[in-house]
Amino acid sequence: MLVRFGQSVVDAMPQREYDAQDDAWHELDEDTRTIWAAEHDARVALTLAAACFAAGTCITRCYVQIAAPDSEQGECVVATYFFGRAAYLADCVPVAKDLESMDMDDMPCKRVLEAYESTAPETIEPAEVHARPRDDHRMLPPALRDLLLADTADELEVMEEDDDPYVARVVELREQAKVDRTGAFEGFSRLVEELEAKCAVAELLATGPVQTQFCDNQLVRMVLPVLEEDRSVRILRAPDALYFAQHEICSFYAEQEDFERALPEVRHLYDLARSSMQSHFALINVLARLERFDEIIEVARHGLRIASDRSAIGYLFYRLAFAYWNCDQLDLALACYRLVPRGEESGSSALEEMQGLMNEMGVSEPPTFEEAVETIHKAGLELPPVSAVTNQLADAAVQLVDNGFFFLARGCIFQMWRTMGNDELGSLNRSLG
Repeated sequence: MLVRFGQSVVDAMPQREYDAQDDAWHELDEDTRTIWAAEHDARVALTLAAACFAAGTCITRCYVQIAAPDSEQGECVVATYFFGRAAYLADCVPVAKDLESMDMDDMPCKRVLEAYESTAPETIEPAEVHARPRDDHRMLPPALRDLLLADTADELEVMEEDDDPYVARVVELREQAKVDRTGAFEGFSRLVEELEAKCAVAELLATGPVQTQFCDNQLVRMVLPVLEEDRSVRILRAPDALYFAQHEICSFYAEQEDFERALPEVRHLYDLARSSMQSHFALINVLARLERFDEIIEVARHGLRIASDRSAIGYLFYRLAFAYWNCDQLDLALACYRLVPRGEESGSSALEEMQGLMNEMGVSEPPTFEEAVETIHKAGLELPPVSAVTNQLADAAVQLVDNGFFFLARGCIFQMWRTMGNDELGSLNRSLG
């Protein structure tokens, strides 16, 4: 960014200065007013540089120019200063914070700016900003590689190409299922076998430890490393069509109410998408039909470790509450019902069931929110979003912004804003758009 402002005119500077000690006004000579004009320009330059960087996180450098009017040549640049974001934050911001207490006569800002004097740029080339990770082949710095379990930015892509032929086959099979459910089921099964074979080849060709995982959005991919202790593991993206086809197979058995045969298929779906809330929900629903409540508790607790969306958190607590109820852990069940957020899809059902549980327990009032949180803490549960998830998102957001991966950073910041409701995060999110 480049910004230019007009040079201060000496005649615009104060002609007198008030002396509080003498309780009197003193006339200023021409030399003092000239010094003040130069210092005033320096302070304006520092302020405008701050405005440039505040205009958007994508702004990594800026030029500030001071121009003087010239009757023959129009606007004439008398000084140019160049700032990089990091240097400005390190060197100039501490000075700018103390401007109010600095004496103009000493010209503190003018002296600071001497280190940033530059020649006027002929042109300003825009910074390279990649719209999508798939087009960004830059290497990630070492800290981000360990944090995100990826070596390059394109490895963090979660969206399929618009013209992916396998997704097209899924669409065709879904149309076929409307008239030939059995034939479509066989088609989905063949598609899963074909894509799993491709994934197996990719895993065998990898030079280090890898996992193939499906992530239904960018945020899920950022959170996925929370579930992995080995920082040397790298995540290979499972094709969208593989997940969709496997989901259709699960739905086929569920429609037939053949839940015993659905269970291994839905477990396979769950293993394929360990950080996806939809895979958790699918497995929980089948386990519920089989009344395997101990396993529901395990899956729901796993989901709460990585959940950050309000509706997902509500559904998991709702399912967890009913499972604990059926396992005779009534206090824990009541606490989980209490923690289902009001206004969510499962909120009204949770209130109704909670009242039934309270009648069974002989309790007239539900626990307070704080009491419910204390109860789940004793059971080893943390109220989501858990600290591991929020720390992961915060660390990723800061490092991605610092290293210029703005598209990826925005997803982390947007979720932090949704969770925390912080105005500064909202502004930062918009600045990355």
